Amino acid sequence: MDRTYAELVDCQKQLESRNAELTNLRHFLSSIMVSIIERNGLGATQIAAHPILTTQSGGWMSYRYMAQIMLKERKRLGLEAYDLHALRYRGVMELAWAGCDGDEIASYSGHATKEMVAKYAGEARQIMRARQASEKRL
Repeated sequence: MDRTYAELVDCQKQLESRNAELTNLRHFLSSIMVSIIERNGLGATQIAAHPILTTQSGGWMSYRYMAQIMLKERKRLGLEAYDLHALRYRGVMELAWAGCDGDEIASYSGHATKEMVAKYAGEARQIMRARQASEKRL
């Protein structure tokens, strides 16, 4: 019994630590979005087929260019340990938790297939369903 309790306490500490990391990531993602919006003037009228994220010359932003921007921001915020894929994955999960459907998530995340959205958002939705089921038990 004592061993089980000690394991539960250890798991709780790990969860709290991960939650703190995720909170930091949420703030990080928000700061990036604000920077991008301010830098690119995304509040302006939308132009059909015009990329949302562009280089300074107005061209499409390549993965490498975005990776350089993200690395600079991660260094500035002390979050070098978090890679782009993990941040994108977390962003998709956050959108799923917020109730966004697959099309909304794909348009935001840039995923080309619904299968990829389902893979990442599916985990978030499964976590939500598990929490809902747990609450019904009480």
